[in-house]
Amino acid sequence: MRFGLGATVAKVATNIRTFGIAFLRDNLKIFFNFKDTDLEHVGRGSASFDGTNDVVTISDNSVFSFGDGSTDQGFSITAWVKMIDATNFQIMNKGVFNTDGEWNFRTNSSDQLIFALYDESVSNTHESVVSSAITSNQNQWIHVAATYDGRGGTSANDGMELYINGINSTNTRSGLGTYVAMENLAGDVTIGAGNSVFAEGSIAQVGIWQRQLSSSEILNIVYKEYSDLSGTELTHLLAWYPLLTNTESSVGKEGIDRYDGNSLT
Repeated sequence: MRFGLGATVAKVATNIRTFGIAFLRDNLKIFFNFKDTDLEHVGRGSASFDGTNDVVTISDNSVFSFGDGSTDQGFSITAWVKMIDATNFQIMNKGVFNTDGEWNFRTNSSDQLIFALYDESVSNTHESVVSSAITSNQNQWIHVAATYDGRGGTSANDGMELYINGINSTNTRSGLGTYVAMENLAGDVTIGAGNSVFAEGSIAQVGIWQRQLSSSEILNIVYKEYSDLSGTELTHLLAWYPLLTNTESSVGKEGIDRYDGNSLT
């Protein structure tokens, strides 16, 4: 079982012991580059998205709607991503803004991580939180998370948070229009695409909860696969998509219906 960075440190220590015995007999020294802090995602693979037409689609289901037009409820999304291009990298979305949009987790045109909620009862109405630019994270694995406490109203963005590698990375909060709550609409959930924009890179270990995860839970989940989750980490977990290959199965209420336009069994 993985517990945050402890598992990684333990593996490093084991490797040092294993190789050190052989090498030190010849009076050689082993050095570990502690400046190399790049993370590696858990699991045995990932789904690759070509930035052109690759998408994972989960059919509309009310379990993925976190508002009824009057009130919201909390939810959270976590994922591992490796962005070849950090511009408009789509992670997980439901619907399309100003049509049937409900929520959106992605990067924007400025390479900032963004989490947005949409109220489609009126046009151009949303609440959102944004991180600083994450261009420097291109071509490396990072863990991202978005959480919402479900408070609703024009202060909804005060209950929204972003995390990168388990650290709160919320930088800016904003809103447009008079937000009340998300609507329960008919848009599908998509991974790797949104509003005809497609991610270029890889995605793995996507989870979605029907509640706001705490900062400590986010940090604990970073290095866990589904089988490692325990206790409250499983409370109100709706679905987990390992995406260990381009056609990986899922865990949860709704499975993957389509990957890159091809039906799956």
